[in-house]
Amino acid sequence: MSSVHTAMNSFGFPGIVGLAPMAGITDFCFRKICFDWGADFAYTEMISAESIVRNIAVEHLLPSKVESNVAIQIFGSDPCKIADAAALVESKGPWININAACPVRKVVSKGAGGALLRDLKKLRQVVRCTKSAVKKPLTVKVRLGWDRDEVDRIIQICLEEGADGLEIHTRTVKQLYGGRAKRNLDLSKWKAPIALSGDVFTAQDFHTYVMRGASAVLVARGALRKPWIFREIKGFQSTELSQIGRAFLIHIFLKRAVKGDRSLYEMRQFVRGYTNGMRNAREFRERFMKIKDCDSMIEAVAEFYGLSVNQFNHMVKAELFKDRALEK
Repeated sequence: MSSVHTAMNSFGFPGIVGLAPMAGITDFCFRKICFDWGADFAYTEMISAESIVRNIAVEHLLPSKVESNVAIQIFGSDPCKIADAAALVESKGPWININAACPVRKVVSKGAGGALLRDLKKLRQVVRCTKSAVKKPLTVKVRLGWDRDEVDRIIQICLEEGADGLEIHTRTVKQLYGGRAKRNLDLSKWKAPIALSGDVFTAQDFHTYVMRGASAVLVARGALRKPWIFREIKGFQSTELSQIGRAFLIHIFLKRAVKGDRSLYEMRQFVRGYTNGMRNAREFRERFMKIKDCDSMIEAVAEFYGLSVNQFNHMVKAELFKDRALEK
């Protein structure tokens, strides 16, 4: 194991806190919002190895040219296809991440995601094949195990096959997102970069994982509930209402620019987080869910936060697109 651990030293997560990958949520638009709030790094949404190999519309899922710290997350069940896919897209990001953690039924039923933790021999093959196929660093997103805690064995396998680091969601696959995430993992024996995630909703949750030896911490649902959580983790005690409203508006503008009319419906999953705990939030959310065009959505959000739409439009043109942020 010593030679493996020595190799690990060449890789490190580019910061202490990252945005965890979430399907249908952590697209370019939401990643930019979280970077603006202080996230150090992020991941693409899960990209199917099969789709990459067959060149089926994956370009929009890959990192933008203006993103420097976004790893490419790949899922699949065939070790050779995962390796081939990783080799095809590794130039698009700083490192490759294999998803061996997703508990969603449609992913697990195909032998991908968390299902790899039910077959650790296959997990070993996946890591071995992918590591041999790429030049960029390789990390593996895992859970504690399939239906019981086997995390030490899982870490051992990944490191033996050359993984440069791991991201561990501290639940089993069978737990899905229920129950309590495990807080007392002992990482002292592993001389490799390991990021932890699971129920990170406050700065204290972040610090609890760091005190257990985590090299970095990933925020998932905590960022959906409160995108400015990264700012709080970095030590800011309060966030002004106008700052939150501004971020909400930028998010809408980005979504509309990237996805057009689809943005109207996709933004609905974010409104609870942007308004959580605020006065008249319930009434506003009910109104927001009934809005049928983006301009009305923008006007409603600006009114709720006491912002000027015209002033904001000018700011967006001057700031948001000065670096051609939407260029792929």
